[in-house]
Amino acid sequence: MLQLHMIKKVFPILAVSIFSAMLGVGLVSPILPLYASDMGATGTQLGIIFAGYGISNSILTPIMGRLSDRRGRKLFLCI
Repeated sequence: MLQLHMIKKVFPILAVSIFSAMLGVGLVSPILPLYASDMGATGTQLGIIFAGYGISNSILTPIMGRLSDRRGRKLFLCI
């Protein structure tokens, strides 16, 4: 019963954290191509930028998750 209470307490905090992180990415994504094209970037270069973000996120998320489990979350939340 205590675990269920903790889940109900932690879940909204986690949901807001994930929402704010995704909102930050979502706000920049539509504007970045306009800004980059003004600087002379091509569509291919923009694709590489977005793909680089997705690939690095896919690779680093599990690694950082395991490290935060071992070393503590406070350090990695500050990074």
